[in-house]
Amino acid sequence: RDAEEEVRNEELKRREKHEELIKEELMRREKEEEARKEELIRREKQEELVKEELMRREKEEEARKEELIRREKQEELVKEELMRREKEEKIRKESKPTEEKSYEDLIKEEQMRRDAEEEVRNEELKRREQHEELIKEELVRRETEEKLRQEEIERRHKVEELRIEELLRRQADKDVRKAEELRRDKVEQLRLEEQMRRDAEAKLRTEEMERRKKVDALRTGEKKTHEELIEEELLRREKQEELVKEELLRREKEEELRKEELLRREKEEDLVKEELLRREKAEELVKEEQLRREKEDEQVRKKTSFRPRVREKGGVQNTRREEGGVQNARQGQGGVQNARRGDALRGEREERSVGGESYYLDRTLRDIDTIPRVEAPRKSAPAEEKSYEDLSHCLMH
Repeated sequence: RDAEEEVRNEELKRREKHEELIKEELMRREKEEEARKEELIRREKQEELVKEELMRREKEEEARKEELIRREKQEELVKEELMRREKEEKIRKESKPTEEKSYEDLIKEEQMRRDAEEEVRNEELKRREQHEELIKEELVRRETEEKLRQEEIERRHKVEELRIEELLRRQADKDVRKAEELRRDKVEQLRLEEQMRRDAEAKLRTEEMERRKKVDALRTGEKKTHEELIEEELLRREKQEELVKEELLRREKEEELRKEELLRREKEEDLVKEELLRREKAEELVKEEQLRREKEDEQVRKKTSFRPRVREKGGVQNTRREEGGVQNARQGQGGVQNARRGDALRGEREERSVGGESYYLDRTLRDIDTIPRVEAPRKSAPAEEKSYEDLSHCLMH
């Protein structure tokens, strides 16, 4: 009986140690699950920050486009104002009789016309400079966005590598757990065999002790009836059956715990697979967005590539004139709009070239003709040329 009690105590201690190990394993897995959830929350927050940054950049892009549209409208208003002033000047000149115009009036009108043309040219140069600055700013902004996009791609590659390493580590942990489960099953099988062997040995010892008791009883003259022996045997068997039932219940509980653990692991694996699928879909969407933006940038680059404007010799926008004429006038050589002048005023003309543009100068007006004639903006450029207005239109799209 003392030996059986020791065996039972050892078995209880072993079971307690086994339960403690199971509890420690469950706590470790719970900690890993919490760490995994925190990592998922952190990544979701990071993705939200990236989305907010993209939305902010889109808003800045829209604001920049609105600013470009506003400036273009302002430039159109300036052009309309200049055209209105030119029309008023033209009407004022036509209303004044030609015969009353003196030599000084003609000189003043010519000087005023050239001043107005100079102002128009300066405004056009300023507008082009501003437009070029906007184009440069747009290019710098796109380069910055491209750098940020490349950094985002590199970061995602690193995250993908870390994810693959995490998957490999989890697979290795799973293999280790399976090996541990196999080892535990083998240990459990050996333990059951050992328990059965011990039960058989205990049964043999009990029978041997009963046999000795019977022999001792016969020797001492103590005689028991047949009914008493049967009752003792029945009690012994009932106790043994109770022990067997307790062992079976314990094994059933262990089996249920093992099944619950397997179900929990399967659920964890399903959750991990769903998370991986969700991330793959999100990465595919990001790649599609990146390809779409690259295509748009490529289209914008193609549209913004332009060749220098080829200017016609002596040409003025919306004008048909003879050689050396003035806007909206068909004149003879060296003539002035709505003016009939004598030979002294007309005189001889000489051709000059300033900045690659030809103009004519009356020798009688040589002293005051110090400002070269500037052409107004000509008609729309040919199909193969790209003007600044086309560039702004491309940037708006």
